[in-house]
Amino acid sequence: MSGVDGIPEDPRGFCRWLFSEWYGLTYADVRPEDVLALEGCLCIAYAQHERDAKFAMRLRPARRKSDAPRVETNADGSVRSAFIRCDGAYFEGREAVSLGPGGFIGFAGWADDRNVRPFARAFETWVSDWLVSRAHERKREEDGDEDEQG
Repeated sequence: MSGVDGIPEDPRGFCRWLFSEWYGLTYADVRPEDVLALEGCLCIAYAQHERDAKFAMRLRPARRKSDAPRVETNADGSVRSAFIRCDGAYFEGREAVSLGPGGFIGFAGWADDRNVRPFARAFETWVSDWLVSRAHERKREEDGDEDEQG
């Protein structure tokens, strides 16, 4: 279902819209260090969710090597795909946020609309407070390098 001017009302759809439509970002704007920053945003959102939730899930980063964040890059250093997993009170290694190889961004596919909130909140913060400025900074550096060579 869409909200005002086609802005999705569901948290997952809104996050995808924010990334691609509002800010015009693509995976070409994401580097491995940006995925690390997303993991940090997720940790903060997990702590906030623990503090505020009536029934805490005890969310935390996945701690097993097999569930560690996986990032695949393209030749230019941009992210082709990235997968971040989390643990909780009664589960291990579930999807937190995924940047799928086909361009689909997934958010805790196992969670209902209420329990997806910390993941959506973290992604919104990451896009707005981290990724946009990093993408612009890289673009300025690239443009500056071209000017110096030309």
